[in-house]
Amino acid sequence: MNRKIKMNYIAVNDLFTDENNVYRVLWKDPGNIICYVIEINEKSSLPKKYLIKEIEENLTNEVYRIIQDKSLVQRLSSSPPNEKDLAYRDNAWNHIRELISKEPAIYERQQRGLLIKEAQLKQNKSFNTLIKLLRKYWQRGLVKDCLLPDYHNCGKSGSRVFTKKTGRPRKAENQTGINVDKDILKMFEIAIKKYYLNNIRPSLAFAYRNMIKDNYTKGYYFDDNTKKLVIEDVDKIPSKHQFYYWFKKIFNSEEIIRKRESNSAFERNHRALLGSTEFEMMGPGSLYQIDATPADIFLVNRLNPNWLIGKPTVYFVTDVFSRMITGFHISLRNPSWICMAAALSNTNASKVEFCAQYGINIQDKDWPAKYLPDAIVGDRGELESHFVESLITGLGIDINNNPPHRPDWKGIVEQLFNNSQKKLGPLLPGYLPKHAAERGSGDFRQNATLTLDEYIKVIIHYVLQYNHHHYMDNYNRSEDMIREGVRPIPIELWNWGIKNKSGSLRAFSPEIVNFYLLPRDSATVTANGIKFNKKMLYSCDKAVRENWFSLARKKTWRVKVSYDPRNLNQIFLHENDGSNPYTILTLISHQEDKFKNKTIDEIDQLIEFEEREKSNFKHAKLESEINLIAAVEEIVDNAIKNKEKHKNPSISKTRKIKEVKEQREKERVIRDVEESFVKTIENEPRPEPILNNTGSTGGSKVYSIKDLFKKNKELKNSDG
Repeated sequence: MNRKIKMNYIAVNDLFTDENNVYRVLWKDPGNIICYVIEINEKSSLPKKYLIKEIEENLTNEVYRIIQDKSLVQRLSSSPPNEKDLAYRDNAWNHIRELISKEPAIYERQQRGLLIKEAQLKQNKSFNTLIKLLRKYWQRGLVKDCLLPDYHNCGKSGSRVFTKKTGRPRKAENQTGINVDKDILKMFEIAIKKYYLNNIRPSLAFAYRNMIKDNYTKGYYFDDNTKKLVIEDVDKIPSKHQFYYWFKKIFNSEEIIRKRESNSAFERNHRALLGSTEFEMMGPGSLYQIDATPADIFLVNRLNPNWLIGKPTVYFVTDVFSRMITGFHISLRNPSWICMAAALSNTNASKVEFCAQYGINIQDKDWPAKYLPDAIVGDRGELESHFVESLITGLGIDINNNPPHRPDWKGIVEQLFNNSQKKLGPLLPGYLPKHAAERGSGDFRQNATLTLDEYIKVIIHYVLQYNHHHYMDNYNRSEDMIREGVRPIPIELWNWGIKNKSGSLRAFSPEIVNFYLLPRDSATVTANGIKFNKKMLYSCDKAVRENWFSLARKKTWRVKVSYDPRNLNQIFLHENDGSNPYTILTLISHQEDKFKNKTIDEIDQLIEFEEREKSNFKHAKLESEINLIAAVEEIVDNAIKNKEKHKNPSISKTRKIKEVKEQREKERVIRDVEESFVKTIENEPRPEPILNNTGSTGGSKVYSIKDLFKKNKELKNSDG
């Protein structure tokens, strides 16, 4: 699906096509005049310089059109990387990471040649190898995972066993050496941590020698009463080169500095210098801040406003340069990676579509933030999660945790929380003011009225008002801003930055963002549907077409999915064929009334309530079943007693079987009379027939049902 351009703006990593070729935007100058692009399908393509104005005019005139980039996520879906692939990627990254940072010089032919030659001297790599790696990085998406190998395109499947020494041969004659396997890598890691990563700061050679001493001695002898160790033959021990090589692969520079010096020394002398002033930022998207806090308000459940659901957690994402709120997320969960991922996903989303979900109509210009940034800074908790690797390698976003004793790094977001609470609190029932805990203040929680969705609507209106009308007295405007009449208001600073200092915003398709950012889980294919989150059932055309639900009657199986915790109307099935990264799964129709347009928190609460209700009913159900048993037993006991009371020993078993039909008929006749709608009243006088002279009845006789039945039976027998 093509992304419509409502504003003549292109971002770094955007793809545009003229129907013959597809180009990727690599870099934009701060003045928003020129950019460098590369043709992504040409094997020998190199960056070219373009005027931004010309590209945007061609987009407006529909000579060019923006397209979404699904190539990387398709490759990853079809061939998930293994450890060897990741090692290859990391090695390639180490070769070009300095080169790609030399923007824009690396995009100019002459300067690029000089930079690559300098890198050759340091890395002992050929010119062609480095240019191929650069081209691969540029053409495939400007993220580290672009450098993953295409091993799935060549060779045969299955694991490969090396029977000979691999890698560069040793210079000395008759020496081959050994391959480094997992056990040796573990040995390297232990030795480095023990002998190198400490505040005594020994040399790496010292760590190598001690590793050999600990693991590769085969004996000893005495020389002048001195014990001498004998190490293994040279072909049986790893070389110093191998040790050094894997040291660089296993440990990053930050970890080394923190271990050998200290955390405080790293923060003081080696950390990236991200200060608190706006002028250190290049422009919109250079750095986003993210933080979370519990809102001071109690909410109610949408299904039943009698249920209090407590205080929600609010995540705000702000652009440091302009102070614009670029995204937010509100949930009932405690701060976590899932909530942070949802907030970051919201920064990349079209705000027109997002607001429309809540019945609020806006235009792109009202909230133009729909991109990811170059870097993010936030609290240490969520950003130290193992999921953060997906941001770095998949989306190319630098992560900066807030170090201790640096409150200035997150001051913008914290001020935003305070501002929103003060402005909105008095308007909202269920708001908890600071004096709420004081004796005699009353229980403000009982005033709770808003649902989670209604509170989200409130925050959307707040964000729109803030972005357009929050005047910042303490914002240090540049001379150019003052000269051009740019007021210190987020939307004006953002628009000015887009025009004059852009280049940091990064455009990604929703698919690639979901692949790397949205939480992942597994679902189960059952006969009733694809079950997710205990009770939710989904389906798709593929499942119906391939008879998944029929096959699941015999055996269920699990599939990988991604989901958006804010709305579970759809979840995303991971595909493995490479043609499409996801298949969209939709709720089965009979579950829409129950689960449609609800957050995962509300659904979890609903499921928990039903489970609790079911659990509470178990005892009553058990009691009723026991009473059923007792009632049946009483009936059976009375029947047994009645049978014994009327038992006639003269009636044989054979006679009982022989007379079943006759006795059945008698019983049926009796029950027909008893169950008939017309009843005979025993004590009521019956009218007698009037006899004429001939002796026949002169009037009609009233028969009971029993008499009529008997008379009809006699007539039937006489006819027979």
